[in-house]
Amino acid sequence: MPVAAPRVSVIMSVRNGADYLAEALDSLLAQTLRDIEIVLIDNGSTDATPQIIAGYRDPRIRLLHNQVSLTLTDALNQGLAAASAEVIARLDADDIALPDRLERQLAYLDANPDLTALGTGWEEFGAGGVLSAMDTSPLAPEGAKNRFAWDQPLVHSSLMARQDALRAVGGYPTAYVYAQDFALYLALLEAGFQIGILGELLVRIRAHAGQASLSPAWALPRTEETLRLFLRAGRLDGLSAVAKRANRRKCAQCRLSYAWALWRTGRQLAGIGQGMRALSGDFYTTMGGVGRHLAFLLSDLR
Repeated sequence: MPVAAPRVSVIMSVRNGADYLAEALDSLLAQTLRDIEIVLIDNGSTDATPQIIAGYRDPRIRLLHNQVSLTLTDALNQGLAAASAEVIARLDADDIALPDRLERQLAYLDANPDLTALGTGWEEFGAGGVLSAMDTSPLAPEGAKNRFAWDQPLVHSSLMARQDALRAVGGYPTAYVYAQDFALYLALLEAGFQIGILGELLVRIRAHAGQASLSPAWALPRTEETLRLFLRAGRLDGLSAVAKRANRRKCAQCRLSYAWALWRTGRQLAGIGQGMRALSGDFYTTMGGVGRHLAFLLSDLR
């Protein structure tokens, strides 16, 4: 007799995450919603991550092991392909899901069948558990779409979405190696799917020095991808006039950050060109950023 699929598949990719992986896994295994599977991708870890995983015997954990590390985007698509549930959730291997997170989100999706993807409120914490940021702002689909024009309001570790919609847009867009979450959300919105934010604190996001996204090596691809995505976001159908204006300001600021990253990596002419485009895009709102980056530039030239 075939085994029924779980209600939710949680996808987690980890590479050298020994410091925090156990807390993340424990937070999932302690969920009030028990009918889940955890699709855990060990993405080429070389630290104690495999030993930590081996210490778990819970049958809800399905392990995929990559001998060679894939990009996070490819690893997450690997997890999507392996997931058996009709509803997908995400959690990074250094974050924590509060005990009723999955139950609360699934109930909301069940009660709102027109909604495709759902984020939640979140708090950020650092060393010693010190809280550094919190956002529990709820957003209905129309408000969420407008917000995506100038911000990225859906924290990736809070995502829950319907598997059929994720498959319909081809999963995480492989052209993005840093901002694959934002790229996925835009793909869903461009395809006409609805995204909302549940205004309840249900995930804790860890800030720490070991995050790959904070590495200086990521500065150029991060700023380039962010610029591309906000340019796309400004072309979403049905944006309000306020959202369109906010998008123009955001794109100018992103272009300025991209210009600075180009300059810092030795591509000064390209950086100057992007900087000029930033100024022509929205002069007044980028002047503060110009001053900040100019101070760094002068320090480099001394």
